[in-house]
Amino acid sequence: MRFSKTKAIVLSAVVTLLCVGLLVAATFALFTDTATTNVHLRAGTLDATLARTNLSGWQLDEDGQFVEFTEEEDVDLTNPTTTPVFRMENVAPTMYQVAEFTVGNNGSVAFDYSVSIDTVAAEGSASEALRDRLQITVTPSVTAEGISAKTFMLKDYAEQGQNIPLGTLIADTVEETNPTSTFTIRVEFTAGEPGEESSVFAGAEVTFNIVVDAVQVTAE
Repeated sequence: MRFSKTKAIVLSAVVTLLCVGLLVAATFALFTDTATTNVHLRAGTLDATLARTNLSGWQLDEDGQFVEFTEEEDVDLTNPTTTPVFRMENVAPTMYQVAEFTVGNNGSVAFDYSVSIDTVAAEGSASEALRDRLQITVTPSVTAEGISAKTFMLKDYAEQGQNIPLGTLIADTVEETNPTSTFTIRVEFTAGEPGEESSVFAGAEVTFNIVVDAVQVTAE
């Protein structure tokens, strides 16, 4: 019998000229034990964790000027929280931020993990203009066949931003350690044509979800 399990961790990212926020939700299905007359099969547990371990790039300071910054504080994103992933408010062309995420395996089974961009919302012409200029780059920390960095425009998320493979995270049941791996997501407000009117983006707000999926590795 083949057992399978998935866990999805959903992050909401907001890129806006006004505010920023985050909503995290986790959903998963538990394994169940299966017994026969002479054999008792016990499925392993899939326990994936997610944290933002670094945030860097550009942000607006208290004087209204763009400055480079790096924030190395760990932010646990496994459970629901209102902590922001990105702090992109009052954005301007060429501004970018890079978030580093750490995936952990606290369970007893190995899993493949991937990331998707989903539920992009941009209401009104200003928000649509901002959405069309946002570029997303997903960079895995591992190197393997079929795993590489991927860059796409946010408006193309449905075709290019789904199920981007990030690697396989083993379970260490012998040493009882919790293996981890990292990946980054970069959001950039790309440059426009010379002489572009900034009023085109006035009041714009764009939101999107970052969905991290963990799927148990099973025998083919």
